Amino acid sequence: MIRAPRMRLDATWRHAERTLVVLEARSASKDDRLHLAIEASVLPGSAGRREIAGALRARDWRGIPNGEMEDGRLELDVPDVDAALADLRRLLAYADIPGDAMPAALRGDTIPARLRTGRLIAAVRASGQVAGPDLDVNASWRPGPDEHARLTARGRPVEEPPFLDGPGRVELELTRLDLSRFPTPPVPGGDGAGLQGRIDATIRMNGAPGDFLAELDLEGTDIRYGERPGLARLRLDCAEEGVVPDQVEGRLGLPVEEVRVQHRRVLRRDAGLRAQRLETGQGAGGDLEAGDGALRGREGENVVAAAAAGHERPSRGQGA
Repeated sequence: MIRAPRMRLDATWRHAERTLVVLEARSASKDDRLHLAIEASVLPGSAGRREIAGALRARDWRGIPNGEMEDGRLELDVPDVDAALADLRRLLAYADIPGDAMPAALRGDTIPARLRTGRLIAAVRASGQVAGPDLDVNASWRPGPDEHARLTARGRPVEEPPFLDGPGRVELELTRLDLSRFPTPPVPGGDGAGLQGRIDATIRMNGAPGDFLAELDLEGTDIRYGERPGLARLRLDCAEEGVVPDQVEGRLGLPVEEVRVQHRRVLRRDAGLRAQRLETGQGAGGDLEAGDGALRGREGENVVAAAAAGHERPSRGQGA
């Protein structure tokens, strides 16, 4: 029985006059195991670059799902996210993949139009088990001239925060991101506008499920919801260790010039919100309270409130 024959494959997939995929594959038998190297370019005639490469080792062809990946690489550089998604949907359609079998992100109407814009650059490295590789991700998205989102992540994907294990590390940096890009319900009886304003933020998660640290550093300007009075400036500095909120609720409607909240919590026996410091700029007026469970302020009928509830997880170094 030939378990891992030597093979060389050079293939090009075309539809009409358009080249869809160019593939090079090499396989060899070493130590009675399959060694396979692959390089592919997807839609090489379209703007940008979409390249896949890597090598894997397995017992034989049937053992590929349980094999080991070496130096897997995915590199993307697309100048127009919307056009790139449309190209990919056409590619899947050429392969006779039904629409309901496509990933939700590729169906066209599942991503708001204002998020399907700008340039996307991404580099993903993968190694380890094919079924659960270790990933190293670097991605950059520029939806507008002065907007930027940058993601770096390292670890093995899992379903619970911080979503990478090994331990995992995730960092997301946002620069002057326009909040109106994200769909929010319009204000009843208003002009149809939802959340507006811009934010600069850094979100970090480090550790493993059940034992991780999450940090948020956010500064927002001209934040408002529809035509309701908003916040000229909002700053949040938060850290959570080993907790996953079950529910987070909040309302911002206080016409203040500036609100600053600094919050740090290490979960032990409760999941209440403890605000250590609250500052308000001129024009706030009214009374403000901070303590376990809630942060509240009142001026006439306008209220700023935040609340959080979570389930207990052991903090770093603590038992269950």
